[in-house]
This record gives sequence, C-alpha cells and structure tokens, in this order.
Amino acid sequence: MKKTIFYTTICFIGFFAFFGNTHAQYMPSAPGMLGVGAVTENSIEWTFNLGGSLVTEVQLFVGDETAPRVTQAVANYATSIVETGLAANTRYDTRRVRAAYYGTAGAMSAVFPAGVTLQKVPSIRFEALPPNNTFLYVENATQIGTELSAWQLYEVERDTAWRWIKTESFQSGPFEPGKSYAFKVRARNLVGRASEWSQPITYTPPASETSPAPSVPTVTKKVAVKQGVAALNVRTLPSIAGKRITVIRPGIMYDVLGEENGWYRIQFSSTVTGWVSGKYTAIVP
Repeated sequence: MKKTIFYTTICFIGFFAFFGNTHAQYMPSAPGMLGVGAVTENSIEWTFNLGGSLVTEVQLFVGDETAPRVTQAVANYATSIVETGLAANTRYDTRRVRAAYYGTAGAMSAVFPAGVTLQKVPSIRFEALPPNNTFLYVENATQIGTELSAWQLYEVERDTAWRWIKTESFQSGPFEPGKSYAFKVRARNLVGRASEWSQPITYTPPASETSPAPSVPTVTKKVAVKQGVAALNVRTLPSIAGKRITVIRPGIMYDVLGEENGWYRIQFSSTVTGWVSGKYTAIVP
C-alpha cells in the first residue's frame, strides 16, 4: 500500500512538473517598446517587439492605469497596436503594452517615453502663374490647427517628383507652346505625415506666352541686399502685391534689368527674373 502511494505521488509530481513547465514556456515575456508607426489626425500606431513570445492578445495601457485602453486580439509575433479616438494637437506619451496567452498576462513593458503630438493633415490647392514662359506654383495650404513643414511638387508629364522643400513656391519651365502640362502638389506636417496629392492642374501655354523672349538689355548696374537685411523677397511684380518667387541674401550681386517705382528687376538665375525693393538694396559700383 505504501509503495502504491509512493508511486502515485511521484507520478503526480512528474505530471505537474511536465505540464507546469509546458505552461511556463508559453508565458509571454515583457514586450520591448520600439517606437511609433503610422500617425494620423486621430490615431497612433505604437510598435513593439515581443521577442518571440507566443501571444493571443496585446493590451495597451495609458500611464499607470490598470485597465487597458486598447485590447487587440492578434496572431503570434504581433508588432503593433493602434490607439484611436485621439485629438489633434495633443501630446500623447506614457504608453505601455502587455501581452497575454489565453488569458495569462505577461509582464508589463517599460513606459514608452517619446511622446507624439497629433496634427491634422492639411489640404492643398495651388495656382499657376505663367510669366515669361515659366510656371510659378504658389502653395496655399488650408492649415487645420497645425504648421506645415515642407511641400513637394509632382510634374506629371515629366514623371518627376521634386524633393521636399520649405520655400513657399515652385518654379518650373520653360515649356513648349501648345502642349499641355499637368502638376500636383502635396504637403507634409511637423510629424512627418504627408497629405494626399492635390487634383492635377493642367496648363497649355499659348503662343503669346511662349514666344522667344526679347533680348536682354545691356546691363548698366548691379544691386545687392543691404548689410543688416537678413533676407529679401523677390516678387513677380514691382510691389508687395506681387507673388513671392524666392528670397535673396547679402553678399551676392545681381544684374539690374529694369527699374519701376523704386523697385529693381533683377536676373536671379539664367531663366528667372523678379523684382526687389530698392529700399533694401544698394547699387554696387
């Protein structure tokens, strides 16, 4: 009888040890928080690494709260969880995640320290101004509670996307008379989220705008930005009503092609001209 009890006890202990170890190896370890994935105007994708743990769900916690903000059923080796219903222009941080295997929760991850500020994606429109056989594309962003960080232009006919730039205008050309050209533009906000491309705008330069430019008059003077002026706008017209093309800075001389109402028409590059105020420039001997 004692021998029977002894063997029964040994078998029970062995059974428990076997299945206890089997269960233990499926206990999820603490996920390692990696960073932020996709960001929209009302959601953040928080990314993590489970380190090979088998899981059936992932839970997202906010700060020290004990109840999960989001519970997401997942397949093994999940890598992210999405938190929705958030507000634009609000900073979000102190997020933690925890994995579970069939109701058995693993350890909590460390707090993710890098916060994220959501910002709405701006819409974009632009207009074409074709002076002297060039296209000047000026962005007009509908800013919805945010600041834009860069713009990008796509020339459809040439299948060329410009690099992201921070100036307020694009200039492209020259173009062939009678041929249609299409352009799209998009913006990127401070968290790196890019808007959709705008609807294409097409333009066909008429012959009057694409005829050979008149010969450049003899240059009699040069101007430069006055010392103490950090930057000076170059505009399409000899007044502040003109669209801004670019900016120039002190230290560079520009050929003067004409004068009007205290403004100088300068040769900014081999294909671009514009007007600058004489108030902030000086004639260079």
